[in-house]
Amino acid sequence: MKLLLKIILISSVFIFTACQKEIDADIVGDYQPVSFGSEWNYTSSVTGNFKITSAGTDTSINGRKYYSFDQNTGGTGGIITRLYKSKTNGIYRQFGVAVPLASSIVMTYLKDTAVGTNWTDTVAVGGVNNYHRYTIVARDGQKVVAGEKYFKVIEVGYQLSIASPLGGVINVGSGKNYYAKNIGSVESILTVGLPGLSFSDTTQLTGVIIK
Repeated sequence: MKLLLKIILISSVFIFTACQKEIDADIVGDYQPVSFGSEWNYTSSVTGNFKITSAGTDTSINGRKYYSFDQNTGGTGGIITRLYKSKTNGIYRQFGVAVPLASSIVMTYLKDTAVGTNWTDTVAVGGVNNYHRYTIVARDGQKVVAGEKYFKVIEVGYQLSIASPLGGVINVGSGKNYYAKNIGSVESILTVGLPGLSFSDTTQLTGVIIK
């Protein structure tokens, strides 16, 4: 069950190696800056502090361009994990390989579109489907996170369910994610409840440098 959670959570650890090239500059006016050296500092109520830094490179995976980011957990000498994110026509995705199953996963975590729009990503884990459903709840608002006010914020509702062996699905989690224009993710809230294993996490942006 713990392995299942590690794979189905949005914050799953993804590992991927590919040929990369340098990119020129940040593409402004969207919800994921990619300029080299930009960094985002977060604090999670479950896992503690971590930092994400833009590597300033991109790579093609299955015919789609992904930008590279490094996530540092543990500060100096900590664990570095490579992240891959794409943005095409207002659709934002993350690619990775779930360890130890070595299966590739693509998650569409945001769409810059109208309120009420929803979509579902289906991921098979050990032969069991789990479903990640997203809904655009609100957009273009303001939000204060860790004392900082952000603008042009999109709120995305999240529902997590898994296929039941008896038929149908079982709802096991829910949350909200907030993305600010020209900044990226500013806050995520996730609650998961499974027999013998449940938790709630709030992850907030505590500092950002966009270069």
